[in-house]
Amino acid sequence: MGPYRNILLFADPSMLRTPAYDRAVALAQATDSKLHIVTIGCNHLLEYASRSSLHDSTKAKEGWLQIQQQWLIAQSETLKPRGIEVSSNAVWTLSPREEMVEYANEFKPDLIVKDVRHEAFIRRPWLTPSDWHLLTHVEAPTLLVGKPTHVLPRRVVVAIDASPVTGDDEDFNDQIVQQALAFSIQCKADLYLVSSVDYQFLRADAQGMMDSWAPDLYENLHQDHATALRSYAQAHHIPEDRVRALSGWTPHALANFVDSVSADVIVVGTHARRGVHRALMGSVAESIIDAAPCDVLVTKPGSA
Repeated sequence: MGPYRNILLFADPSMLRTPAYDRAVALAQATDSKLHIVTIGCNHLLEYASRSSLHDSTKAKEGWLQIQQQWLIAQSETLKPRGIEVSSNAVWTLSPREEMVEYANEFKPDLIVKDVRHEAFIRRPWLTPSDWHLLTHVEAPTLLVGKPTHVLPRRVVVAIDASPVTGDDEDFNDQIVQQALAFSIQCKADLYLVSSVDYQFLRADAQGMMDSWAPDLYENLHQDHATALRSYAQAHHIPEDRVRALSGWTPHALANFVDSVSADVIVVGTHARRGVHRALMGSVAESIIDAAPCDVLVTKPGSA
């Protein structure tokens, strides 16, 4: 049994085999996990017709659900010979954004897999309000799949904040790396550990106080950053040639590194939040997700 016992796939209601579908199937097979496939949505034309008394609303709903369920059953039958335990469901709703969150929180999967649009001309995922709503209201790790890549990832990048100035606590970083390790091992993928510090931002933030600081301050910061990152790598047995201490605006630096190693997935961690603050994921994490030129695995250590 792998690190995932139950994988939840939000399949496309248009009943297409999408990159997220192929990724979820491959992960379920590689990790010996159960796969639950659900389609959530409705036919807006039929809904309009029913509200206009042009069509019976109950029959419209039942017809849509029947077609969805037939497709889901067909998919299950094709996957069973591959040794994958599959279950499925179709949900009719006029509020798919809220329904996805409610469904995921009730199902409590170990991993959610979902398609996101990928715009070729900007070379990154295009997250919709529904995607952000899911990320901010569901605590399960969520894999956002954009452009078609290898069915199983071959190169995975995990990003932590090991900065000696702004870095996250060690437990938080350790949990992100552990989840990334578990993911990469099951995929038989190479794992790269990276952290980026924006020294120009720190310089601007400390403007007016620099005269009293040693002239080699930033060299010391860079060395401390690299040393802290190497300690994480050693603790998790990540080879030194797959560790990079980067500098520059974090989302841009990470996107460039992902491109340089042709990574399939970047793993980022966000702090779980509840109540009125739960929608605030953190500006750095949001920027990384929004700028990533590959698939993104969003984890929330400590939220389980």
